[in-house]
Amino acid sequence: MGKILDCSDENTIWLSVCQIFGTSKKNLYELLVNIDPYLYRIIPEYEFIYGKVCEVFGEPDLEIETIWFHGTRTDSIESFKTRGILSKSYVKNNIESKVKSLAVGVFPKGNNPFSTSIQSKDSTLDEGPYAVLFKEVALYSPGSSHSYITCPEIVEDLAGSVVGENYKEIVDRYYSATKPYIIAFRMEAGRDELARALWYLHSMADGDSSIEAAELANTCFNSNGVAINPERIVSYEIVI
Repeated sequence: MGKILDCSDENTIWLSVCQIFGTSKKNLYELLVNIDPYLYRIIPEYEFIYGKVCEVFGEPDLEIETIWFHGTRTDSIESFKTRGILSKSYVKNNIESKVKSLAVGVFPKGNNPFSTSIQSKDSTLDEGPYAVLFKEVALYSPGSSHSYITCPEIVEDLAGSVVGENYKEIVDRYYSATKPYIIAFRMEAGRDELARALWYLHSMADGDSSIEAAELANTCFNSNGVAINPERIVSYEIVI
């Protein structure tokens, strides 16, 4: 197995990127701090940074794997250990059953506020499973990112289908009955993920906070309906 890009935190990003490029943190930092990727905007910032780094340290061996971070809430992590991370179609019936049981005593009101969102997701391209490149995005959901460790979107969608505008009551019950987890897994990766990790490090060198840098440089993984096998999962971390 080749090298691994690990965006768990600032330290692992510096360490893994430096290992992939075969350089030191000092040398990479001194290069990044002098790159201005926002000057011309001819190509995406992360592509510009990647090109400049390759000019100095050479093209890296892209036979690498990336750690991705999948946020969720569940009442039992054991199912993930045996079945892996499943696509939406495979978990929908189970979650729908839980939502309906939590809806007992909740009076339906109005229309489902997520009806338009549900229609837009009715595609094989929205099967997931999904994950993010930077763990801080999974943990803190900065900006417009959805917090899956607070409540998976499918729970909100189904709750709205069952009780309409009173979906929040079911969501609150689901929150109380479950625990938040970050599930990390490894997949083959390449230029795009590495370029975004460099953008993160450039943002840090530019004075941004680690969360700001993660929000700026983040990208998502979509397995397009293919389950993440348990063998690819590297950790199940409960969020305290």
